[in-house]
Amino acid sequence: MRPPNLLFDLSLLHVGGSQGGIKPALTNAIQFLCRTERLKLLILAREDVWLELSESIRNRCKWFNAREIKSFVAARVGADLVFSPFGVAHQACPGIPNLVCIADLLHRDFPDSLSPETIRIREEEFQSAVDCADMLMTFSEHARSRISQVYEIDAKKT
Repeated sequence: MRPPNLLFDLSLLHVGGSQGGIKPALTNAIQFLCRTERLKLLILAREDVWLELSESIRNRCKWFNAREIKSFVAARVGADLVFSPFGVAHQACPGIPNLVCIADLLHRDFPDSLSPETIRIREEEFQSAVDCADMLMTFSEHARSRISQVYEIDAKKT
């Protein structure tokens, strides 16, 4: 039996340090997952982001260019599970489980810290993610309960 293929969606990750601490956290998670024989890691990322990842990651994972493949990526690359760490479900594909990470509800809890356009985009993306995800991941119990309350979802999904 072959190990399952996990599509790790890094298509929204930027080169450099513009996204704060998320890049080191994701890199550490990928390095951890690369060490297991229980799954095969497929990385969806722009080429500049792929080249920024360590050589050990690039040698152990299969890369798919996010600028070349736009729709139904999970089905096209043979993914058995999709992990979307940026609160969006762009790679949701019927029949393939999708785990989406939503870190916070900044646009709801502190709207003055964001532009109206960013608030609108986040609201649309998060609602879509909540609707499409088979499971939601958060970083805290507070975030889990807040997301469940705001988007009226079953706590079993988080």
